[in-house]
Amino acid sequence: DYYIKYKKLACHLEILDLQESYIKDEQANLKHELIRAREEVKRIQSVPLAISQFLKPINHLTGIESTTGSNYVACILSTLDRELLKPSSSV
Repeated sequence: DYYIKYKKLACHLEILDLQESYIKDEQANLKHELIRAREEVKRIQSVPLAISQFLKPINHLTGIESTTGSNYVACILSTLDRELLKPSSSV
């Protein structure tokens, strides 16, 4: 009887060890995600370098913008609603 009880407890301990390992990994991933989110918030809150007109998207990450005669390739923030980003929009 003690052997069966020991085996059940050993199995339960193994399950708890796996759960602990999973939770620690998830906690580390969430810490990294929090750091990235804080950096993204800082980037969004920063003062824009120039006000320009959006011309057209190159891909989902970059687009072409125009300022007083010069055209530039610029990053499109992940927080922008791309449906609202139309040509000649101020950015």
